[in-house]
Amino acid sequence: MAVLRKELTLYPRGNDSNLIPQEVDLEVDEQDKINYPELVGQKIKVIPMTRGEMRLTFGSELKPDQDTDAELVEKYCKEPLYTKDEIQYMKPVVVKAIAATIMRESGLILPKKKKQDGFENDEFGKN
Repeated sequence: MAVLRKELTLYPRGNDSNLIPQEVDLEVDEQDKINYPELVGQKIKVIPMTRGEMRLTFGSELKPDQDTDAELVEKYCKEPLYTKDEIQYMKPVVVKAIAATIMRESGLILPKKKKQDGFENDEFGKN
């Protein structure tokens, strides 16, 4: 059995010690794959959240919301790069997918949303 190599345990950093953006598959949930097939197979470049940043952002409970998602996109999505003003005009499904991708790459697993009366709760509480 091999001894765990340190380079497998650390996020890649550049010469300036900043995290290097990694190209990853966009995390699209099953219903959104049906409703927004154009998002399937898309890639983005993100940097992961550090453990300390996760604690500051979420505290002890992982309950992301629309404001948190926008903050994640602004800070951790590096390609495409969005400004704060652009994020407010983004399609909610894309903001949600990018935020889920960042959390996945940071090692956070989100609980699956439960359906109520056959409808999923959307970010505007319509259903």
